Amino acid sequence: MPVKREIDKSSRLITLSFAGEISFRDIQQGRESMLNDPDFDPSFDLLWDATLMTSIHLSGNQAFLLAQLRVMSKTSRVVFVGPWRPVYGVVEAFETYCSMVDDPGHTQAFRDRKEALEWLKGSGPSR
Repeated sequence: MPVKREIDKSSRLITLSFAGEISFRDIQQGRESMLNDPDFDPSFDLLWDATLMTSIHLSGNQAFLLAQLRVMSKTSRVVFVGPWRPVYGVVEAFETYCSMVDDPGHTQAFRDRKEALEWLKGSGPSR
Protein backbone atom coordinates (compact mmCIF):
# COMPACT_ATOMS: atom_id res chain seq x y z
CA MET A 1 0.00 0.00 0.00
CA PRO A 2 1.33 3.47 -0.82
CA VAL A 3 0.29 4.76 2.62
CA LYS A 4 2.36 4.08 5.73
CA ARG A 5 1.01 4.75 9.23
CA GLU A 6 3.04 5.51 12.35
CA ILE A 7 1.63 6.32 15.78
CA ASP A 8 4.10 7.78 18.27
CA LYS A 9 2.42 7.73 21.66
CA SER A 10 5.24 9.59 23.42
CA SER A 11 4.98 12.61 21.12
CA ARG A 12 1.21 12.20 20.62
CA LEU A 13 1.65 12.24 16.85
CA ILE A 14 0.12 10.16 14.09
CA THR A 15 1.91 10.25 10.75
CA LEU A 16 0.38 9.09 7.49
CA SER A 17 3.11 8.99 4.82
CA PHE A 18 2.18 8.75 1.15
CA ALA A 19 4.51 7.45 -1.58
CA GLY A 20 4.16 7.19 -5.35
CA GLU A 21 0.82 7.69 -7.09
CA ILE A 22 -1.99 8.23 -4.60
CA SER A 23 -5.73 7.92 -5.18
CA PHE A 24 -8.82 8.78 -3.16
CA ARG A 25 -9.10 5.07 -2.31
CA ASP A 26 -5.50 5.02 -0.97
CA ILE A 27 -6.27 7.94 1.33
CA GLN A 28 -9.47 6.27 2.53
CA GLN A 29 -7.59 3.03 3.24
CA GLY A 30 -4.88 4.94 5.14
CA ARG A 31 -7.50 6.61 7.31
CA GLU A 32 -9.29 3.31 7.97
CA SER A 33 -5.99 1.67 8.90
CA MET A 34 -5.29 4.52 11.33
CA LEU A 35 -8.76 4.28 12.89
CA ASN A 36 -8.43 0.50 13.35
CA ASP A 37 -5.02 0.74 15.02
CA PRO A 38 -5.32 -0.06 18.76
CA ASP A 39 -2.91 2.83 19.48
CA PHE A 40 -5.10 5.36 17.65
CA ASP A 41 -6.07 8.31 19.84
CA PRO A 42 -8.19 11.05 18.22
CA SER A 43 -6.67 13.64 20.56
CA PHE A 44 -3.20 13.18 19.01
CA ASP A 45 -1.93 15.53 16.29
CA LEU A 46 -1.86 14.30 12.69
CA LEU A 47 0.81 14.76 10.03
CA TRP A 48 -0.13 14.00 6.41
CA ASP A 49 3.30 13.57 4.78
CA ALA A 50 3.29 13.71 0.97
CA THR A 51 7.05 14.22 0.56
CA LEU A 52 7.41 10.93 -1.37
CA MET A 53 4.19 11.31 -3.35
CA THR A 54 4.71 11.57 -7.10
CA SER A 55 1.10 12.30 -8.08
CA ILE A 56 -2.35 12.45 -6.60
CA HIS A 57 -5.65 11.60 -8.20
CA LEU A 58 -8.21 13.41 -6.08
CA SER A 59 -11.08 15.58 -7.24
CA GLY A 60 -12.16 18.72 -5.44
CA ASN A 61 -15.34 16.96 -4.31
CA GLN A 62 -13.33 14.02 -2.93
CA ALA A 63 -10.98 16.37 -1.04
CA PHE A 64 -13.95 18.22 0.45
CA LEU A 65 -15.57 14.92 1.46
CA LEU A 66 -12.38 13.83 3.24
CA ALA A 67 -12.21 17.16 5.06
CA GLN A 68 -15.78 16.73 6.29
CA LEU A 69 -15.14 13.25 7.70
CA ARG A 70 -13.61 14.35 10.99
CA VAL A 71 -11.61 11.63 12.72
CA MET A 72 -9.45 13.77 14.98
CA SER A 73 -10.66 15.72 18.02
CA LYS A 74 -11.31 19.46 17.91
CA THR A 75 -8.10 20.04 19.91
CA SER A 76 -5.90 18.09 17.50
CA ARG A 77 -3.69 19.93 15.07
CA VAL A 78 -3.35 18.63 11.53
CA VAL A 79 -0.48 19.45 9.17
CA PHE A 80 0.00 18.60 5.53
CA VAL A 81 3.44 18.45 3.91
CA GLY A 82 3.91 18.49 0.14
CA PRO A 83 7.25 19.82 -1.08
CA TRP A 84 6.83 19.98 -4.85
CA ARG A 85 4.41 22.34 -6.56
CA PRO A 86 1.76 19.96 -8.02
CA VAL A 87 1.39 18.05 -4.75
CA TYR A 88 1.63 21.21 -2.63
CA GLY A 89 -1.24 22.72 -4.63
CA VAL A 90 -3.46 19.78 -3.70
CA VAL A 91 -2.17 19.88 -0.11
CA GLU A 92 -3.06 23.59 0.10
CA ALA A 93 -6.54 22.94 -1.28
CA PHE A 94 -7.12 20.13 1.21
CA GLU A 95 -5.89 22.35 4.05
CA THR A 96 -8.33 25.05 2.92
CA TYR A 97 -11.22 22.58 2.89
CA CYS A 98 -10.29 21.38 6.39
CA SER A 99 -10.17 24.98 7.59
CA MET A 100 -13.65 25.56 6.19
CA VAL A 101 -14.98 22.58 8.14
CA ASP A 102 -12.90 23.08 11.30
CA ASP A 103 -11.15 25.84 13.23
CA PRO A 104 -8.66 27.27 10.70
CA GLY A 105 -5.98 27.65 13.37
CA HIS A 106 -5.74 23.88 13.79
CA THR A 107 -4.81 23.05 10.19
CA GLN A 108 -1.72 24.14 8.26
CA ALA A 109 0.04 23.23 4.98
CA PHE A 110 3.82 23.21 4.62
CA ARG A 111 6.37 22.40 1.94
CA ASP A 112 8.94 21.33 4.53
CA ARG A 113 8.47 18.49 7.03
CA LYS A 114 10.81 20.06 9.59
CA GLU A 115 8.78 23.30 9.59
CA ALA A 116 5.58 21.28 9.97
CA LEU A 117 6.95 19.44 13.00
CA GLU A 118 8.16 22.70 14.54
CA TRP A 119 4.67 24.18 14.09
CA LEU A 120 3.17 21.14 15.81
CA LYS A 121 5.61 21.43 18.72
CA GLY A 122 5.10 25.08 19.45
CA SER A 123 3.61 27.37 16.88
CA GLY A 124 0.22 25.75 16.53
CA PRO A 125 -2.79 26.69 18.64
CA SER A 126 -2.58 25.85 22.29
CA ARG A 127 -4.60 22.99 23.67
